[in-house]
Amino acid sequence: MRRIENLASRQVTFSKHRRGLLKKAFELSVLCDAEHQMSKAYPFTVEKISKLREEVENAKKDQTLQSILVSSSHDYLITNDRSKVSVSNLEGKIVALYISCNRDCCSEFSPILAQIYKKLKEIGESFEVVLVSLEDDESYYDEAIENMPWLAFPFNA
Repeated sequence: MRRIENLASRQVTFSKHRRGLLKKAFELSVLCDAEHQMSKAYPFTVEKISKLREEVENAKKDQTLQSILVSSSHDYLITNDRSKVSVSNLEGKIVALYISCNRDCCSEFSPILAQIYKKLKEIGESFEVVLVSLEDDESYYDEAIENMPWLAFPFNA
């Protein structure tokens, strides 16, 4: 086996009824230099699955704000006026991640969260909300952050 260098040639679709699907998925992950849990667990043995569970548990224990919110492309969040705020400013605070898939489903919840957020800020709670938008249309994203009082993960970051 050797790695497929051409990125376009790495695109493959499988039927779940094909013989040896998991073996093929593993082989393709090696060829494409891709990592996913399926390839890490194949061949499926108790030892391999136990090791994967241990890795997942260790990763959970080692999570920090930096590991969750910082990437190579950014180390900041933004305010509704597009000012940049360093993720390090959140150290020591309780941080709630507000994951929003689209503006329609959150239109009722956002005002309630905003009221609670403002009350907590008024009484001096060390609390922050970070919007993580799954919106793929930047105009909807812009509309969502325009009136929010909390921080947001940058669009397409």
